[in-house]
Amino acid sequence: MGPNYIRIITAIFLFSGIFIFPLWFLGCLFVFCFIKFSNFYEGLLIAFLYDIFYSVQRDIFWGLPIFFIVMILVFVIDKLIRKQFRV
Repeated sequence: MGPNYIRIITAIFLFSGIFIFPLWFLGCLFVFCFIKFSNFYEGLLIAFLYDIFYSVQRDIFWGLPIFFIVMILVFVIDKLIRKQFRV
């Protein structure tokens, strides 16, 4: 099994984890996957789907999808750190 199969299996696991795991555990899994895989865009899509399924419209943060925005920030910080360390 090559790295592409592992990415696909991980993405399927994270998608099914949307319905099983609590938010804090899923967030830890996303951060781990962003560190483990470079350019893990699938995680951003799954984070967006999580916010579509479970987001509650509130006046706080102007109704923005908070989990998705936090995962974008983690993704960008990971990209900057990888660029700085040339990994």
